[in-house]
Amino acid sequence: MAETTDNLQDFTWIYMKKCLAAAALFACVLASATAAEPAPLKRSYAAKFDRAVNLIDEYHGDGEALVAVRKELEEVLRVYPRYAPAYREMARYFMLEGHLHSLRFKPGALEAADAALQKAISIRPHYAEAFVLYGHLYKLMGRHQDALAALAKAEKLGTTDPWLENNWADLLNDEEKYEDAAVRYRRVLASGTRNTKAMSAALVGMTTYYLNIGNLDEADAMYRKRIAFRPHMAWTHGDYAQFLLCWKADFEGAIIHGRQALDIMDYGAGRYWLAAALYRKWAQAPEDIETGGSAFAQAQDLYPDLTSIVRNAESCPTLAVVAAALERARPAADTTSMPE
Repeated sequence: MAETTDNLQDFTWIYMKKCLAAAALFACVLASATAAEPAPLKRSYAAKFDRAVNLIDEYHGDGEALVAVRKELEEVLRVYPRYAPAYREMARYFMLEGHLHSLRFKPGALEAADAALQKAISIRPHYAEAFVLYGHLYKLMGRHQDALAALAKAEKLGTTDPWLENNWADLLNDEEKYEDAAVRYRRVLASGTRNTKAMSAALVGMTTYYLNIGNLDEADAMYRKRIAFRPHMAWTHGDYAQFLLCWKADFEGAIIHGRQALDIMDYGAGRYWLAAALYRKWAQAPEDIETGGSAFAQAQDLYPDLTSIVRNAESCPTLAVVAAALERARPAADTTSMPE
């Protein structure tokens, strides 16, 4: 019991104090643990563990879900301090809770995940699924070769975890080996795995593959498959809105999916891309007070920083039309709404 309490306090200390040296010290302590397998979980604690895993697998950005994840895992570890899978899930928790946006994380979050995985492997040295997760963690840390080694280790140990294929594919994408990556993603899709998050990730991977090779029709089809697979995922509707606007110049379609995204969850990127699509609609007919003016007003309510919108024209070419419309409208418009 005391060991588990100390472990959890150490994880929190690493995370909150942002101290990499502490993480390294903690790892050394974990390495000295014996590798004896724990007793199976009693039914009530197995249910807690399963609930935590399901919440992580179905995570959509809900902070309350992560609070529940940590609570369930801590309760399991207080009674079963040597249950390796709980430490693996704690590592997933730290990565999700510490994620800011894109590849940015709160300081100390990835180090806390590293410490949790080290604990899992100190208990179960041949824990293939822990090495699978290390493949992802090392990628996030920018340690490409270590990620490859971890996945090779997992593959050698043997596992049916679909994330082995997904994580391999992600690394192959980083190496611009898009065809090889697609082979891995397709294996996941063909496997029929019940892991919905892994299936969703493989669909995302195939979307990226088609974008990389310039096949916009297939990319569009993959977005629609992703929405059909998880229709209540706000981020997927938001991503599709961005694709429709930036890759296909379809601002009307982007507005539809942008609204659907925000109906599910109000989040920054969703507001940004819906606003961008509305500004683009305004730019189509800025002199039309009823249609264009309404779109402009709605966009301003969502995202008034026009400078940020027009600066994205390089990566989203259709926004150049917005920049041009703004220049034409500037003399007659309220300059407080215009970029400097």
